[in-house]
Order: sequence, then C-alpha cells, then structure tokens
Amino acid sequence: MNGLTVEQEAALAYLYLHQDGPFGQPVCKKHSRGAMTLRERGLIKAEADFSGHVYFQNLTSSGASHYDTARAQRRAFIAFDDEADELALELAAEDKALKKAGEMQFVTVDEDRIVDYWTLKRHGLIDGLAADDTLTSAIVTDNGRSYAEGWFLDQMGSESGTKIINKFTPTINIDAASHAESSSDSSVNVKDVSLTTTLKAIIDIDGVDSGLKEQALKAAKDLDAASSTRDQMTFSEKLEKLASLAKSSSDLAKVLLPLAMGALGKFLS
Repeated sequence: MNGLTVEQEAALAYLYLHQDGPFGQPVCKKHSRGAMTLRERGLIKAEADFSGHVYFQNLTSSGASHYDTARAQRRAFIAFDDEADELALELAAEDKALKKAGEMQFVTVDEDRIVDYWTLKRHGLIDGLAADDTLTSAIVTDNGRSYAEGWFLDQMGSESGTKIINKFTPTINIDAASHAESSSDSSVNVKDVSLTTTLKAIIDIDGVDSGLKEQALKAAKDLDAASSTRDQMTFSEKLEKLASLAKSSSDLAKVLLPLAMGALGKFLS
C-alpha cells in the first residue's frame, strides 16, 4: 500500500506493535527482509549484521506517518484491532510468497494467536477448517489479499460511483539546512535540470565513493523513467530511494534534489 509491498507493510506493522520493546531488539526471521528494505528507505532505524539479522531501534517519523495513514485506510475498510491487522498482513505476505514459489497456499496457524485468526475468519479475510475451537488449516481469501494490498481503495471508489484517488504526498526527509550553501552554485532552476546534466554532475562530484555514485546514477535514471508513468507505487519507491541517497552526501543532495523536484512536477502534471 502507498508504495510498500505487502511484505514490507507486514514488517512495518509488526515493528509498530513492538516499538516499545528493548532498544536494538532482533527482528524475527520472517520480517527481517522487509525490515531491511524499510531501513534502506528511511522508515525505521535499525542495525544489521553480515548474517542478515536486523536489530530494530525505532520507527522514523516517515515510518510512523506511513503506518498511521495505511492503518486508517485499512480500518475504514474493515475495523478490528491492531494485532489482527498485523496478522492479516503477515498471512497475506506468506500467501504471496507461497504462490510465487508454486506451493500450496496454506498459511501458518499459530495457536497462540487463535483469537486473531477467528477475527480474520469472521470478517472473511481468511478461511479454513475448524476443529475443537481451533483452526487446523487456513488460507487467505481474495478479500484478505485486497485488505493487505490496498486493492479495496479502488473497489470502494467504484462502488460509490467515484474513483478514490490516493493522496500522493511523498516525503523527501532531508534536512535542507544541513545541505544548503550560500554560494550561487547551489541555486538551481529546476526547469533547467535534465537527466543528462544530472548524470554528468554526479560523475563530476569529487570526494564521493564510486559505489555511491553508481547507486546515484541508477537512482536518477530510474526516477526519470518512473516520472513518465502513472504508477504511483513505482514512482514513490524510486523517489524515496533517490532521497535516501541524497541524505548520504551534501554534494549529492545538491545534484539530486533538483532532479527529484522536477520529476515530481512531471509526474503530477
């Protein structure tokens, strides 16, 4: 939803519910990959080791804002508590991974959370075989996938006779004061910025690691391509990737931010 995959959305919901736990707590294996992406995109603060383990610190303001917005949208569709919401996302992510692997799409049944499973079953997000007040098997329904993926936003709009348009307000979370300089060279007319000039400027930057330059070159090309589409999810992802790179270097920020502003204007035009 709103630029995140269901795997990433599930990880964000899980971390939201565990944000009051010990600082640097390890993220469970099923959410570690999603947490890594959230970290790269600036939605959480975390550390990672070479074994792929992620140690969660806290949600950033961008991460909390994304969760609050997406959670409100899901609650407007079907209302239940945050724990059942997190489980719905987790099961939908597992269902999607099973489908991709070509396996039978029976999702995990955790008997310690059986109350949440019954909540999801009652609302039609999962189905399964029941015995002795528990579930012996469970599958995610189409309604469950719609809930987790955010497809219901379009569905609700068509049913009411009007298309619901997501309020697209991507945040480039960069402290402009720490990067801005008073020299005339830092004043750039966004209209004059092109992909070609941006790529050349990235290559010409001194004092920036070559690996970081390669990432910046790719991010600039990807964002420029995404700005010509009307795919909100893809554009948001590319914009946030470019913004995260801009935060790593003031010299990169001066080159990348004008391109980001121009791309955003092009996308919304």
